[in-house]
Amino acid sequence: MDVEHADPDLAALETNLLLDANYPQGIGKKFRWVMQQIRLAVRKNQLYQIGSLRLKKLERPGNDERMWLNDKYRLEMVFSGEPPDEKVTILRISNHYDD
Repeated sequence: MDVEHADPDLAALETNLLLDANYPQGIGKKFRWVMQQIRLAVRKNQLYQIGSLRLKKLERPGNDERMWLNDKYRLEMVFSGEPPDEKVTILRISNHYDD
């Protein structure tokens, strides 16, 4: 699956093990693990099968979906295309509780 980052800071967070991008401890490590799972997937359906990711469509306009990073933070993304040319654009890491 092709992956794009809407935010260059997220691309840097994925590749730089020392970077935390001002997120709480552990978010960078979990983000990199989730990105590995996304890159290994051939189809979006495979990501739904990994229960710990909790992939879910967001209840707002658009095609945004989210995965859990931890109890508080979510990774938001948009999938496009059809297999085998599916693509995911990573939009942001969001605070689920907005605090």
